[in-house]
Amino acid sequence: MQRVAPMRTITFAISMNISSTDVESILQQWSAVQGARVTAHGRLARRYKTEDVSMHWHITGLKAGMGTVEVTYDPETGKLEVSVHDNRRGYWALSAYRDLGKTLSRRRQRNQS
Repeated sequence: MQRVAPMRTITFAISMNISSTDVESILQQWSAVQGARVTAHGRLARRYKTEDVSMHWHITGLKAGMGTVEVTYDPETGKLEVSVHDNRRGYWALSAYRDLGKTLSRRRQRNQS
């Protein structure tokens, strides 16, 4: 049996009016400032991950050892998760996932006003 590395996750309930394309655009802008790149991993349909139309992205630092932040968004429910696996956090990803969480939270609050 394969052991899954522990991970830390921030979960948001955002507007269901935002599309996956909009989320990806926000991620692209944020990652450019962070010195990272976004890779879309498409829809996740495996039972042990997310189901249905959820979209998933990896944000990886451009320099070796930076680590990877993962983002999953379900446009049907408005649930957005920002995660970092302990085995992928590198020297950047742990603080970066928190920063991205704050950025998304501020964006969400502006959109609700």
